[in-house]
Amino acid sequence: MSKITLITNDNCPLCDKAKEELDLVGAEIKLKEVNIYEIREYHEKYWDKIPVLRREIKSYCGLLAPKK
Repeated sequence: MSKITLITNDNCPLCDKAKEELDLVGAEIKLKEVNIYEIREYHEKYWDKIPVLRREIKSYCGLLAPKK
């Protein structure tokens, strides 16, 4: 089972859409949702890229596109 962190913010339509899409595969992943303001490192790194999916190795930003 994959462990994934979804970095979101309040009043974020793209975050809501990402959550809807992830709910479709909910049984296959273990999802932890974190508000971008809860962890300073996340805010500094991703403030303009939410929603962000983080795995141990990669981060996916915006509309679930791989981060370059």
